[in-house]
Amino acid sequence: MGYPAWEQATHCTGSATPGAQALMRWIVENYGTKGAQNWGIYNCRSVVGASTTSTHGEGRALDVGFPVGDPDGDRLLAELRKAPGRLGIQVIIYERKIYSANAPGGAYYGGEAPHYDHLHIELTREAGRKLTYATVKQVLSPVKRTAGSRNLRKGCKGADVRWLQRKLGVKVDGAYGPDTARAVRQFERSVTKRYKNLKPDGVVGKTTWRALGVKPKY
Repeated sequence: MGYPAWEQATHCTGSATPGAQALMRWIVENYGTKGAQNWGIYNCRSVVGASTTSTHGEGRALDVGFPVGDPDGDRLLAELRKAPGRLGIQVIIYERKIYSANAPGGAYYGGEAPHYDHLHIELTREAGRKLTYATVKQVLSPVKRTAGSRNLRKGCKGADVRWLQRKLGVKVDGAYGPDTARAVRQFERSVTKRYKNLKPDGVVGKTTWRALGVKPKY
């Protein structure tokens, strides 16, 4: 199903819609790194650089933050574009491109906010009211995290974190917490002579993955 017709926001409603909350919950659970953050749903304001009411004012727009150039931002965009109609997504804006019924393949977005650091996702009013977490899970594919598929830092969860924890001999719970971060820093300090540009910062980036014997896949 393609993108549904665009519905302009007209007034502030006072809260985030259940559908927007359900979609945000799934996104944070599947893309929950330091970069993939909930930047907000409801916000009674106008569109940046314009006088019309933002869809945030009706609580049916989501802003999901990513570091500029983060591959997870592209992955999420591709996943959402597979079935926007089934989710009731009327618009996606990311990296100066807008995706909608008028431009399903993407078109230049000339708004004041370029959206390089976050995805802006709008739902129809019906989707805002009726979209459920169960439907989101049915439509979207969960992220399969394998070792070397992304940077790892505090707050990350998934199979790649469990792999890392087994490798470093810490409690395996799939959640990158303080104990895992300390173990990573200790490991990084132990290999700095071999990897001169490696900083013992507790973040598993491409160099740390290589030091762990894993070829980065991003």
